[in-house]
Amino acid sequence: MKSEISRKQQAYHSHNKEKMLKLDFAYLPQETITEKTELDIWLTERHALYLSKSGRLHRIDVHHKEWPLQEVELRPKVVRYPLVGNGYYEDLPDKMHYAQEVTALLWGSREC
Repeated sequence: MKSEISRKQQAYHSHNKEKMLKLDFAYLPQETITEKTELDIWLTERHALYLSKSGRLHRIDVHHKEWPLQEVELRPKVVRYPLVGNGYYEDLPDKMHYAQEVTALLWGSREC
């Protein structure tokens, strides 16, 4: 079963009833990040997407321009998503970014 996802002005909701996963939050973009730290770059300048499909891991190459980042205030209502394995992460992350729009080119899916 796929997740039910809805987006509204500065709000996001995702719910997968079968897997009991849920994200529900409002967000408020803040000031533009003009000087990115090494961590900002490492977190956002990814050039591969990994996808688990039918129990197998696939890598998809990604090409994109540098993301225009903003700080973001997150107002969570529900955060119940697995971080790794069977555990659940219910606290806010230590670092968050927001990008209004990102265009990316994806190609070359291959099994890892």
